[in-house]
Amino acid sequence: MGRSARWVGVVVAAVVVLAAIGVGAYLLWRSPSPAAGLSDERVVDVPADEAVDVRVDDQWSVHIPAGGVREASTLRIRTVSGDVGPAGSRKLAGALFTLSSGQPTAPWTFTWRQEQPVPDDQLLYLLDDSGDGAAYGLGDTTAEPLPATVATAELSADRRTATATVEHLSFLQWLADAVDWADNALGKVFGQRSDPPQCEGERPGWMDEPTYFDDRNSPMRTCVGADPAHADTAVVKVVNNRGGALLVTAPVVPTWAWQSGIPADVQSWVPDLLTTISEHLGVPAAQSQRTWVLPPGHAAHLGFTKESLQDQGTPVEITGLYTTSSIAFGLAAGAAAELLDDTGTWASFALMGACLEGTATKAGTSAGDVVDVVVGLGRCVLEQPETVLRTLRATMGQAAWEKVSRQLYRAANVGKLVLTRYLALAQATYTLGDVLGTLSLPRSAFTISLFPKPSTGKKTVVVNLSGTTKSGTPAPGWTVTDTDEVVEGCTSSPTSHSPGLVACSPSAAGADVCWVTPDRVTLLCGGNPWTKDLRRLRSDTPITTPPGADYTPAPWGLELANGQKCRLRNGGSWPGRADDWAGAYHCGSDTHFVLARDQPLLDTSSPLWTVKYGELGEPDQDFPPPEDVAVLRAYYATTP
Repeated sequence: MGRSARWVGVVVAAVVVLAAIGVGAYLLWRSPSPAAGLSDERVVDVPADEAVDVRVDDQWSVHIPAGGVREASTLRIRTVSGDVGPAGSRKLAGALFTLSSGQPTAPWTFTWRQEQPVPDDQLLYLLDDSGDGAAYGLGDTTAEPLPATVATAELSADRRTATATVEHLSFLQWLADAVDWADNALGKVFGQRSDPPQCEGERPGWMDEPTYFDDRNSPMRTCVGADPAHADTAVVKVVNNRGGALLVTAPVVPTWAWQSGIPADVQSWVPDLLTTISEHLGVPAAQSQRTWVLPPGHAAHLGFTKESLQDQGTPVEITGLYTTSSIAFGLAAGAAAELLDDTGTWASFALMGACLEGTATKAGTSAGDVVDVVVGLGRCVLEQPETVLRTLRATMGQAAWEKVSRQLYRAANVGKLVLTRYLALAQATYTLGDVLGTLSLPRSAFTISLFPKPSTGKKTVVVNLSGTTKSGTPAPGWTVTDTDEVVEGCTSSPTSHSPGLVACSPSAAGADVCWVTPDRVTLLCGGNPWTKDLRRLRSDTPITTPPGADYTPAPWGLELANGQKCRLRNGGSWPGRADDWAGAYHCGSDTHFVLARDQPLLDTSSPLWTVKYGELGEPDQDFPPPEDVAVLRAYYATTP
């Protein structure tokens, strides 16, 4: 109170341990720490009404402001020896601070001084762990975890002095780290590759050869075979081939499914948690029951009968997806899992999954977006462990909690040990080239296309497809290509009477099946119903509701019994023939088409519809009469 601060000397031996950077740091997480413990203990008096500077040693001191304690107190400082602290960081000094009157009533400022400047590619930070360092090597890591905070130090202009302010006393430690460490470590984790799955037996006879990408660098390793116990059931096996979490979505709920890494004693509740995690990662609720969240290197096996895939059209697609949030989730959980045995992997993912609920997810595509979520998850584990564990306890019930609580405590403490560094390095610049490369891969790299053989039944299957959601965004599974094309003269689409579907000029724009978005000037126009591709076009004027149409909507696409897939004609100049048959649907051939004239295009007089199929060429050329070909599936455009 108007008087200068007093200096009180305390002799403490600093803990200094060199740490590996990059790959070495990652490997260090696997290694057990040497024995750690407490050494010298010193006690100093702290008055309540004047500022005090306590010199811990020649490099470390703490400024206690006037009023920084509730009453005249004693401060006990017990230095920490051994390799104690966050995995991989360079330990400078650490100690346990205990104030006789409780916690400070005003922030204390800790200062670190050194002769050489801190290199430009490094930073210093102060760790404050209310768990007294248990997670960092001072105690039982299966004890209930307690919060910790990280304060990145402010450096002086000459980079020789670092200061950090804390409001809580416990285990405090000065640490140094390389700014690019997290970039290197995250890149290493994400860049891991996995062995491909092995499928037993040939695929069932009702399925033609599937298509998918599978090589060492594919984001998903895949195989398709048969269930050894039921040869008529197709089995699709998918392995996550990156270090993030992979979302795998099936078109329908499989006949059966299995996911690796879930021990028998937690199977009663972990699948439900993974469903919740998928929703936090942006998976629509309607898809969450048929979506699997795969940790790095883990697999999903999905069994399908022919009946389970009926009415799905062809191809039937199983899709994979990495988002910035799923990558970050996988990286954070995977980093902690490196210090756990195989049965502990689920605990790490459960812990991070519970943290997702309160962590802002990202829809971006930058390395910074990934790191933001990693930092958010790390902050959750460090600062809110009790809340997270309380959430998990409520999810699983008391009986399950009693069986697995120690595993979850260990996962939480290990999470603190591993993720502390990311909070200190949150402001660093990240490149994560493999992450960005994976996010930019085409949809085909994440698509498994299954081709059930055409049914020999006696009924045409009608498939209704909407390329958008009710809010006007692309429907799940549909991709959009932006264009600068402008259309005009929009009227009802020939495929629908709905005012939300229009056809626009010119025909060269390919805008005959277009969903109008809520702004009434942007359109998402479909190419064909099998590739589920959309193009974004624009109208110069708002699109009004088209007048009622008096025609019968035509199918957008037809799948014929002869194996042809035919798309509705959209203007243009087509070949001809000498009689009055004209092309109505293009079937991928320059010579054979679905034909029409002055009679209904589709013969729907029986459950199995038919169309006329024949040749076109020169306008005066003679061809055999068109033949009747059965329609196995008719695809109609519809609104959501």
